[in-house]
Amino acid sequence: ETPVTAHVDVVVDYYGAVQFQSEADRNADHAALGIPAWVVAIGNSWLKGGPLEGTGFETCEDYFIRQHLAELTEEEAAVYMPAYYAKKNLTKDSALKMLIWHGDMDITVPKTHSIRLYELLKDLLGEEKVTLQLIPLSRHAAERMYTDERLAEVQAWLEGSL
Repeated sequence: ETPVTAHVDVVVDYYGAVQFQSEADRNADHAALGIPAWVVAIGNSWLKGGPLEGTGFETCEDYFIRQHLAELTEEEAAVYMPAYYAKKNLTKDSALKMLIWHGDMDITVPKTHSIRLYELLKDLLGEEKVTLQLIPLSRHAAERMYTDERLAEVQAWLEGSL
């Protein structure tokens, strides 16, 4: 009988919001990518009238952690981000491998989130243990990320990583 463990060997991250940011920081990310604020506002307008409606939260981040980030100290907010745990627990000796996929045209979660996570994990784990793939012409949760061909790529990565 093999005991059950919480040890994680591999992670597949699809366009994860891995940094909770102020509106100014989000705007700076979009600006750095050359995405005008009005495009972001229109592209993400579905959030206001959709999943956030009636929740009491105005941002996906607040909804996700069920708290208003603006009310948290920087230290309190940090524990909700993967980088906090990565810096505390991961080293080049760690067995963890990670695949990060992100649409290169994502305006809901800027690709800068995944790029920064990749850079951090590459430094902590080593470049051979972390893979970042920016999916061309793909927005947030784009259907082209879930084609049989793309899912076969993920399966092959998982089989090669376990």
